[in-house]
Amino acid sequence: MTAQKAGYITQEKAVTVTRTIKAGQGADASLSKVLPADGWRAVVEWDANSRDVDSHTYFGAGGGKHVYWPSSKRSYTAPGTGGIKVVLDRDDVSGFGPETTTFLNVGKCTVKGNCLIKFKVKNYSYRDHPLGESNVKVVLYNADKVHSTYTVPASVSDGSSEKYLYHPIFTIDATEDNVVVHQGDFILPPFITTSQTGSQNWWGSLDYSTWSTIPTGSVMYGMYTTGGNRIYNIEMAKYYKVQGWDSWLSKSANWWGSFDRAGWSLCEDGWFLSGFYRTGHMRDWNQGTYQIEMGKCVRPKEYGGYGTCNEQSILQSRGWTQCGLIDGQPSAIVGLWRSNSGDIRGIDKAKCCTFKQ
Repeated sequence: MTAQKAGYITQEKAVTVTRTIKAGQGADASLSKVLPADGWRAVVEWDANSRDVDSHTYFGAGGGKHVYWPSSKRSYTAPGTGGIKVVLDRDDVSGFGPETTTFLNVGKCTVKGNCLIKFKVKNYSYRDHPLGESNVKVVLYNADKVHSTYTVPASVSDGSSEKYLYHPIFTIDATEDNVVVHQGDFILPPFITTSQTGSQNWWGSLDYSTWSTIPTGSVMYGMYTTGGNRIYNIEMAKYYKVQGWDSWLSKSANWWGSFDRAGWSLCEDGWFLSGFYRTGHMRDWNQGTYQIEMGKCVRPKEYGGYGTCNEQSILQSRGWTQCGLIDGQPSAIVGLWRSNSGDIRGIDKAKCCTFKQ
């Protein structure tokens, strides 16, 4: 069966006729208007039972914008997404559908972590019929064509808790020039972004023998020094707050010998620096980088490996020095190099790595 109308996207579907077909039994056709190239639309249909299946969209930073049926919640534009706008065009409450949601300005988002659009359906009238038995169908359109189709499996049933009434259909990653549609509830692997940073005060901790570290869930990418060249002249650290992690791992790297001479002091592959341990005291007559004895290395449990790494200059002047962007992506410190000079200005390079994409 082909259904078409000027200004609408043509729909084709196979219909098997074995008996009288009633409304909602597979011979209906819901046409979607032609959209701009950066426009998408989800059309939801279902059997008369359940009586009411609802569309829910979560998008923006942290999924903070939620578009669904209340009149005040049917249209949102999320900041920091390149202008992504989601509109619940039609909410059907009597079975069959169609229920339609439109996504506009998709593919202009440049802030990682802000670009996911998650679409779910909810069996609002769960006492009427389980979701998996409601023959829910979702068609996703883009521009002037059908992009993909989805069904809710018969195995999906409704539990007593409201969370079981929802079923994830698809996730659109609306990243600029790289729009990808994932089936179900897609979750980004852990990542860092220039919009989520912090600084740690070390003005006292490096004066004596103790650890100087940054908060849990973060990786170090820069240090601030005053004008001297001793360890206590490292006064602050900059860090990225890692996004999307569930479990955090931490361990010490043995640098008891590596900072005694020229060479690298590194975290193990896949781990990032989050601080270090010094021996001695600021009032010691003799002191130098040999008193940096251990590094604290961290990573999300769900994460493995690096993206791209390179060597970058660090600690060569007073003020802030840090790992810069690599191919447009933020990078963090995974190790430090000391030259033959035994003071902090001899730590003249950092190995900087991006997170694996």
